[in-house]
Amino acid sequence: VGTAVFAVIINKLQVAAAEMNERNREKNQEITKVVRFMREHKAPAWMEQEVRTWLNFHIDRMTAKHERHQVLWSLPPKLRNQVMLQINSRAFRNSWVFARLTHSDATNLVTEL
Repeated sequence: VGTAVFAVIINKLQVAAAEMNERNREKNQEITKVVRFMREHKAPAWMEQEVRTWLNFHIDRMTAKHERHQVLWSLPPKLRNQVMLQINSRAFRNSWVFARLTHSDATNLVTEL
């Protein structure tokens, strides 16, 4: 039984690594395309670096957003709302706009969002 569990874990790690490699390959292709465009138009090196930095951030952010969305929407609605409330509770506590909300009001607000 232990060997089978170990094999399943190794397989899942291999799949995750392959997916990560594919995402990195796609990201690098996109960055290469933009860099090529900037070089063809003789953009300064500093601007190319700024665009490259922003594009790295943007692609990583969009990937994380997509993954978060997939995870949340795979959950049943009640559990999804509880998770979203937990994740966003710090923002509610730290924001003066929401500081006076009761727990139930915050729950309702997160549920509606």
